[in-house]
Amino acid sequence: MGPSPSIYDGFGQSCRHSATNMRLKRHFRTPDYAGFQLLALNDYSGQGTALVGLLDVFFEEKGYINADEFRRFCSPTVPLARIPKFVYANNETFHADIEVSHFGAAPLESAKTVYTIKRINSEKYMLMELSAPITFPSEILFSG
Repeated sequence: MGPSPSIYDGFGQSCRHSATNMRLKRHFRTPDYAGFQLLALNDYSGQGTALVGLLDVFFEEKGYINADEFRRFCSPTVPLARIPKFVYANNETFHADIEVSHFGAAPLESAKTVYTIKRINSEKYMLMELSAPITFPSEILFSG
């Protein structure tokens, strides 16, 4: 009898929010950052096999992240949240600065930013909508 499917589901979720995701978001939050390159996105099967890429050796999806999911955290416009820590006790107050990293060809003059905070069961806890032009590569839209 093998592991339950829920273990595999959790593994897939952790891969979607991998170190790559966190590193890219750190770059997007850095003012005046000149850019980055993504090297070796595929597995290597040469003299020594290295199964470390987001894609397999044939540059095909491996199943734990697809192109649309990847674009959610690596594209010209990326929503960001600065959160002081990852784990909170139930008696602590959650605080986040909401930012948008935008490196598009033109400012987003009539942008509407919507964010949602959900409980663990996906029930909406808070929904906020902001209408503010996004003109700088990365700027704080809401603090609270």
